[in-house]
Amino acid sequence: MEDYLSYVKEEYSGYEIIPVFLTLSTDEPSYQDYFILDYKDILVIITQYVELHKGAIADNIYDFLKYYTAILQEELVEDEEAVQLALDVYRMNRYAIDLLYVSQHPELHSKPRYKELVKHLEGFHPTEKDLINQLYAKNKETIDYVFKKGSNLIREAFLDFVKIEEIPEEVYSAHVSSPNFILPDWPDFEEVIGNPGEGYWLGNGLIIWFNRTWNEQLKINVEVGPIPFKNRYRLLTELERQGVSFQSSGKLEGKKFTKIYTKTINITDWANKEGIVNGMESLYNDPEINSLFKQIAMAIEQMEESEEIHKPQNQIPKQHREGEFPKTPFERFSKFYDINEDAYHFKTYQVSFVLPVFRELEEIYGNTREKWWWHDSTFTYWFDRLKDDRLKLTLELGPLQPEQRLKIIERLEELNYSFTSRSKLPTAKYSRLFSDSKVIRDWENSEEVLQAMKNLYEDPANQELLEDISSLYR
Repeated sequence: MEDYLSYVKEEYSGYEIIPVFLTLSTDEPSYQDYFILDYKDILVIITQYVELHKGAIADNIYDFLKYYTAILQEELVEDEEAVQLALDVYRMNRYAIDLLYVSQHPELHSKPRYKELVKHLEGFHPTEKDLINQLYAKNKETIDYVFKKGSNLIREAFLDFVKIEEIPEEVYSAHVSSPNFILPDWPDFEEVIGNPGEGYWLGNGLIIWFNRTWNEQLKINVEVGPIPFKNRYRLLTELERQGVSFQSSGKLEGKKFTKIYTKTINITDWANKEGIVNGMESLYNDPEINSLFKQIAMAIEQMEESEEIHKPQNQIPKQHREGEFPKTPFERFSKFYDINEDAYHFKTYQVSFVLPVFRELEEIYGNTREKWWWHDSTFTYWFDRLKDDRLKLTLELGPLQPEQRLKIIERLEELNYSFTSRSKLPTAKYSRLFSDSKVIRDWENSEEVLQAMKNLYEDPANQELLEDISSLYR
């Protein structure tokens, strides 16, 4: 690519040369002077142009562009039903599909998983081999599609992955070829970065997904989506200040999708679900991507603190979540606010606590109708150490008896708090009343963690809510 660019610059020395690397799936060029453009960008550009200028385009050109975009749509937007059908057909006819496909692909004969199959093929009579060759030739396209899609267990592996990582159902989609998810607390960012609108993955401005690459590797991707341009520009600018690198064209107006992280890992056997799960685990828990999650949180925190672009900030240290929730800062926090030892409980990445007023309210509204945390009280607070190194404080109303829950909700509504209609149903269990977070630069620094706890707890909105909850007992 470098030689080609050198040749073009020499041959067309009087022209401005803009080198563009056109790729199917935003692969990195081998020479960094090239801009990246993928076919998804081409599809968006042509579609928007046709919509805006339909009346000014000649009929033959319009027909060609519509035909071309239809081809791109077919190539880029995979038919999920067709892939699922391939999975089902392969699962029910695995031996036959493997036999037909492997018989025509000698490069697979050395694979351990096909050892017995190859033995069977070698033992066939020449007439039988001819029949296999004829059957494959007649149905080559279908057999190839079923084998390649059906033997790809990425969706099933992803479902195991989200169970291992305890990722809630509402923040992932087990797509058959591009399973995707967001961190459970990324929806908190919507108020700052905005919403990408319908049709973009999970409807969040950020997305993470896995896919199988053309050269049989497993790839993890993180992307900033089509949120409002002003917010996109500010977010990407802040990410740059935190040390995140991406293509400079990603900040241009009109650009909707900007990848900010990719990494691949080799998968030796795509029919081995355990191997794919291990690959996903390795990519997701890599220190680099965990540092990225923290950089994202820091960038959005900077956006939240001011409406103006900040002066350059010191880049955050490279860290990823390790060890348990630090006990010392919370123990100091509990002493400062007179929280007794029997009123809090530590878990690996979390500490929960109740206040005396929550216990007092049990006299009026009773305990929860099912096991809730370790205390079965009316409300609970908890601090989380999130994967992106934020410290998050949450206050929640628990699963009291339906009529008692409704009484509390109605009392709080009288005090101008809003609740969804769903939270008032007899089946409703939990209602989040307050949550906020702060990025912790160094979790080993007890003073920093303690101060962040105090700042979150003493947030005016939280203190006002706590005062109103106390009034329920009066």
